Amino acid sequence: MSKLFKLKGRLTPVNAARRLSVVLGTQVTAADLSRLGFVGRLQRPVNFLNKARGRCARPLGPDSVVNEVEARLEKPLATRERRTLLVIIAALCSHSNIKHQDRGAATRLRELTEKIGAPVSDDTTLRVLNQIPEALESRMK
Repeated sequence: MSKLFKLKGRLTPVNAARRLSVVLGTQVTAADLSRLGFVGRLQRPVNFLNKARGRCARPLGPDSVVNEVEARLEKPLATRERRTLLVIIAALCSHSNIKHQDRGAATRLRELTEKIGAPVSDDTTLRVLNQIPEALESRMK
């Protein structure tokens, strides 16, 4: 098997993951390898297919990369986007015969979120449901 790897010269991420899974005795995926490369714990060579020239840059530390990604992911919703999502929630409630303004709506929605394996508390659900009337009003003007 090692002769094959020497002949190939390189492995695809999927093949590398399979090889590491065997060597380490635990499941490794191509996504795991990408994640390790992304946070700077694994170096990967780059081959440009179009013969473009590249240059080495100062590698970013894992903390700076993670902080940048977290900052992008935790960007607050814009008002329009938030209202749009609230209108969609109201439509889904209506379709499911749940009146978002009625007592017990938060409990019914909590049960539905638990059913899909992504539980959301009654309090959180109620906070969201209380924002729906304003969103609907702004959309219907």
